[in-house]
Amino acid sequence: MKDLLWRDGRYALRQLKRSPGFTAIAVVTLGLGIGANTAIFSVVNAVLLRPLPYADPSRLVMVSETRPEGTSNTVSLPNFEDWRKSAGAFESLALFREQRLNLGGSGEPERLNGALVSADFFRVLSLQPAPGRGFAEAEDRPGSDRVALISHELWQRRFGGDPAAIGRPITLDGQALTLIGVAPPGFRYPTRADVWIPVSHDAADILDTRGLHAYLVIGRLLPGLGVEDARARIGAVAARLAVEYPESNQGWGATLVPLHQALVADVRTTLLVLLGAVGFVLLIASANVANMMLARGAGRRRELSIRTALGASRSRLVRQLLTESVLIALLGGALGLLLAVWGADALLAVAPEGLPAGQSTALDIAVLGFTLSVAVITSLVFGLVPAVQTARQDLASPLRDGGRGSAGVDRQRTRRILVVAEIALSLLLLIGAGLMVQSFFRLQAADTGFNPVGVVTARLSLPRAEYADTGRVIRFYDALVERVGNLPGVVSAAAVSYVPLSREGARYRFSIDGQPVVDPQLRPGADFNVVTPGYLATLEIPLLQGRDLGPEDRRGSADVILVNQTLARRFWPGEVPVGKRLTFGEPEENAWLTVVGVVADVRQRSLTAELRPQVYAPEAQVGAEEMSLVLRTAMVPSAVGQAMREIVRDLDPGVPVSDVQTMGEVRSASISTDRFRTVVLSSFALLALALAAIGIYGVISYGVAQRAHEIGIRMALGARRREILRLVVGDGMTTVAIGIAIGVVAAIGLSRFLGSLLYAVEPHDPTTFAAIATLIFAVALAACILPARRAVRVDPIKVLRAE
Repeated sequence: MKDLLWRDGRYALRQLKRSPGFTAIAVVTLGLGIGANTAIFSVVNAVLLRPLPYADPSRLVMVSETRPEGTSNTVSLPNFEDWRKSAGAFESLALFREQRLNLGGSGEPERLNGALVSADFFRVLSLQPAPGRGFAEAEDRPGSDRVALISHELWQRRFGGDPAAIGRPITLDGQALTLIGVAPPGFRYPTRADVWIPVSHDAADILDTRGLHAYLVIGRLLPGLGVEDARARIGAVAARLAVEYPESNQGWGATLVPLHQALVADVRTTLLVLLGAVGFVLLIASANVANMMLARGAGRRRELSIRTALGASRSRLVRQLLTESVLIALLGGALGLLLAVWGADALLAVAPEGLPAGQSTALDIAVLGFTLSVAVITSLVFGLVPAVQTARQDLASPLRDGGRGSAGVDRQRTRRILVVAEIALSLLLLIGAGLMVQSFFRLQAADTGFNPVGVVTARLSLPRAEYADTGRVIRFYDALVERVGNLPGVVSAAAVSYVPLSREGARYRFSIDGQPVVDPQLRPGADFNVVTPGYLATLEIPLLQGRDLGPEDRRGSADVILVNQTLARRFWPGEVPVGKRLTFGEPEENAWLTVVGVVADVRQRSLTAELRPQVYAPEAQVGAEEMSLVLRTAMVPSAVGQAMREIVRDLDPGVPVSDVQTMGEVRSASISTDRFRTVVLSSFALLALALAAIGIYGVISYGVAQRAHEIGIRMALGARRREILRLVVGDGMTTVAIGIAIGVVAAIGLSRFLGSLLYAVEPHDPTTFAAIATLIFAVALAACILPARRAVRVDPIKVLRAE
């Protein structure tokens, strides 16, 4: 058997060498299809399929609270403590909150991503810091020793990988903490974290208030306990807490999902859509190669007849043809693997931040196995049909029909069916890409509520230990904004706690003066932003009513705010909002804030998020330590950044300046996932269209060759070139029309799955459907005209003489 397979393989290789053009085109066609699939699969494997790099990852879950309306929410620390004591579902449970921190000490100050964590954080993930140790149980309690862990990357970069750094002090946000350990190499959870400190460092009100939901919670389930059972147990505890603490927990519940599922939730749909799309590309490539094999089979009928006469059975011939198909597919797979290495890098180059989620897209065993499987299955897809066609024909009489008998007709019918499938699949992909492109263009054109052109922003955070005095915080930002605003080329400058479109923000519940007081959990919420005077002018946000915040709005004066148009319309419909009052505390505390102006709505969290109530409070009355500078200037960002750093260094050399970028870059980053989806899907769709056009051209060319005798007779009997052109093109476009019709029907059924990914575009948008159908029709018409023009140049005398 081994010798037989070896002989078949050698013979197949010789046959492919005799047709280098055919072999090269087939291998490249399949290589493109397999390479695209492998590139996408390598990302899907890294993000969706590969288990998390922790011990027994199937037992890791993310736990969250659920609001009264059923949506998930972050967790309060008191509720977390009750879960840990009473749930009976977890081997260990930990909470954390992302926190950016200033690294001081020797050297340039640096802004780090970090997290406030409970003592069990590393134990939940079964990670052991080395060198050093993890957090002790008591170290996340207020009043305990101040300690910290850092990432392996920071240890190498800042401390040169010196083990003696363990036990030494490290300055974070102006406080001296003892470095007790280094996380394992590669561990940066959450979100590229470089430092972890105990949760006891958090603000006292967040730690003690049951109604303040600020933390994410991860847990490791007890051995043998399923997710559903754990969900029921945690839900029972939440129900009990709702009875015991109705003022904060009434209507609130708790749930959990596998940690891996929670981490990939934002990209799962996008990657699955792209994986399905690239599968269509592979099917189209396979159909093209099958068409080529059918055409090649027609030219090999004499060879196959001779082999039959010499005693070869039909099964042996079919096996031989399948061996050639497998060999082509394996060569295509090898080329595809090489293309996938480049393709995966190209995908990551346009991928949104965080994709893949900290995983390597290296071509591991799973990816290699996928490529091999795709190559083998593909060889069967495109090789089986030609092989069966060959087995069914009369090999004893290769000259009987001259290409015009039943075998030729069957072969041509099969090739047309394959082209119909190519057209339908291409139309599906192009309609999906067209919807994405239209959605992305509308997203880019969406009104943000401000003018980002010429605006540069940078992030600063004052160390709380050194700026415990609110007055000192206010004086720092007053001086900074004034000095930055006087830089040459700066038109205006201001500071804001949360830059628009940054996906960050604070949200608080409020009560309105003169309206009924409701339960704290049922009160409306508003995004809360702190700004300095000049913020509206710098971002060119329209002031609709009242006045802007000014230098007079300081501590000691009446507490004032600006509200956005959405808040004004929703809570004071038909009234003048200026002069109205609201409070984020309890009404009886008399901490009322007076509305002095109404501003236009701004897209604060993202371009696609629903507009929500928003409040702007003056920095001189709040004293927020973490702010972003915003400058309207004609200077390049690098020059502005350097000038800002010099001013900040002069005011306080321990304060780092980070995230210097234009507002255009901020906006671009906010739609990076949409851009990634659109670019990749459009690329696949255009590749599919090109392959389909090649397939149409091949079928029509083959048909012209098969009908050369008929065309010659028609022309000899007086048929005009125009009639021949119409005959050939009409024949091809009939096939195309059938494919378009099938594709449109399929697209109507499948496009609804894209609804959640689209912005301001309906999944069944008639304009997109009509435009894509017209595009495919035009491309197919061009593919038909080329062989048709060759047909009208047929010399009837030569054709008839050859017959």
